[in-house]
Amino acid sequence: GINKLLIKTKLNSELNLSYTSLEEYNECAFKYYLKRILKINIWEESFKIMMGNIAHYILEIGLKKDIDIPTEIINYIKKHNYNLSSKEYFYLEKLSQELRSVLDIILEQSKHSQLKKYLLETDLYVYKDNDEFKITFKGLIDKLMYDVIDNQEYLLVVDYKTGEQKIDLENIKYGINIQLPIYLYLLKKSDRFKKAIVGGFYIQKVLDKVPHINLNKTKEEQKKDTLKLQGFSNSNPKILEIIDDTYVNSQIIKGLKFKNDGNIYRSAKVLNDKEMDEITEFIDKIIDDDIKNIIEAKFMINPKVVNGENVACKYCKFKEICYKKKDDEVVLGGDDFEMDERT
Repeated sequence: GINKLLIKTKLNSELNLSYTSLEEYNECAFKYYLKRILKINIWEESFKIMMGNIAHYILEIGLKKDIDIPTEIINYIKKHNYNLSSKEYFYLEKLSQELRSVLDIILEQSKHSQLKKYLLETDLYVYKDNDEFKITFKGLIDKLMYDVIDNQEYLLVVDYKTGEQKIDLENIKYGINIQLPIYLYLLKKSDRFKKAIVGGFYIQKVLDKVPHINLNKTKEEQKKDTLKLQGFSNSNPKILEIIDDTYVNSQIIKGLKFKNDGNIYRSAKVLNDKEMDEITEFIDKIIDDDIKNIIEAKFMINPKVVNGENVACKYCKFKEICYKKKDDEVVLGGDDFEMDERT
């Protein structure tokens, strides 16, 4: 094992956690140790990552003012001193066209919400008590929409995604695929928004391809479908109407639909206030458990296998140095989410 006093010295008695680092620890504690404690991870700035950063930047400033997207992209490239090939400039031109379409659809979606104020690229912090460590949990939120209506603040949060993301609570009990619950946790625990009512927390796949040709819909309609918000909504119809005036058969939230008798379809991902509070406290316990294990220097090689897939090793850069054996794998089931599983 590792002497926990060495960990305290290495971290200078400060432990900073985020959604990404928390999930890394839960996927494999040894991977977390190599990357976050020893810091031997090699960061490679790929063209794909750069395009994702540009997309986030354009969507941030494009909500504040009218912009010329090609000009803003060139300015971004100059500011960051990127040296690009002719082929990469060709793809940036395609990206510019795509972002124009995406931004127009997002602006159109915003017209259906009563939440007219924005916080963009916002950091939220939760501080944890510990006698030996200064502990901070930090989260970056791409877009937070909020407003005060009848003396009550309402909000929803959106995270832009340029890749795949699983949208369910199936693996929350393992501390895996917990990005959306983490957003809820940050909102509920932050001093700024803890009294606000959460209307929903979502991701938006901003550079997602139209999956297939649908002869019953135009290309523009299919594009709007791919840009629908994916995540979890408040089950209260009065709150839903505030965040989305099309909520009965939502044009902006994927899967949100009501029957003619007023009942919501079972496929809709909705949560009541009690369920949101339970998820918040459940995430809080996961964070506390992980903090305790990190401070105690528990960094075993324990890659998780979920529903037959090794989620820890799939993209791990340390596979050649950890000497993982098959017996090291921790096989987790695929049972439905149960709030009391960890208690």
